[in-house]
Amino acid sequence: MEKIALLKKPYRQLNQREKEKVDKWREQITDKTGSGPFCLAEDLRAGLSDKARTHLDKAAIPCLRHLKRIRENRIGPKMYYFPMVGI
Repeated sequence: MEKIALLKKPYRQLNQREKEKVDKWREQITDKTGSGPFCLAEDLRAGLSDKARTHLDKAAIPCLRHLKRIRENRIGPKMYYFPMVGI
């Protein structure tokens, strides 16, 4: 939710830390990712413990992929996750 709110907010109203985040996200938007919502794998794992990362990799991501809730796409060295249902 923070990502969507920051991307919609006018650039002049952002503070320096928020501008850096928005610039990073806008660089990631390419013709392959499109302008729709997506999440990097490293962003998902950033705040998780080692045990939670293992559960995410072995259970959560495959389950969501099987239920067609997310779609994975590797672009270069990075893994992107795209929601298959509306936000």
